[in-house]
Amino acid sequence: MFLKAAKQHQPDLFLVQEPHVKKGKIAGIPKCWKSWLSKSGKAGIIALPACSTPVVLSAKENTMAIKITKNSKAFTIISSYSSPYANFREILDELTDLTTNINGEEYLIGGDFNAHSQRWGYRDEDSRGKQLQEFNAEKHILLLNSSDSPPTFEHNNRQGWPDLTMVSSHS
Repeated sequence: MFLKAAKQHQPDLFLVQEPHVKKGKIAGIPKCWKSWLSKSGKAGIIALPACSTPVVLSAKENTMAIKITKNSKAFTIISSYSSPYANFREILDELTDLTTNINGEEYLIGGDFNAHSQRWGYRDEDSRGKQLQEFNAEKHILLLNSSDSPPTFEHNNRQGWPDLTMVSSHS
């Protein structure tokens, strides 16, 4: 799956949540690709050889963060995972800590938040969705998903939009 996507889209990075992990590493990727996991192993980042000098910033329980430089500009990349059964405040606290400590640099957050909101495709809104929208408003984070985005999860007759991509709104 990763090889096909890499060949087709030529990304520098993949942000992954709930990856298949063997012996503490993301399974099924070429040895020349670098990868990092959160402490829980549920959020990860894969850097392809085209990604120049990624630097690990933090591996927290539910988040993994690296810094990359692209066109002489530094960016922080964060992968997050929040189980539908976990305390949602924990992931928001980790994200607050990470985004506060990067000194105004631009960042991208990709994650499986298991949060419902009509803003990103669900018919309903739950407390996680409300908390995430409040967090984004408070931190001036822009959600890249839209209400008409295709589902990011499909299984049997179920579908959902738990996977979200957000960016800082620094000018």
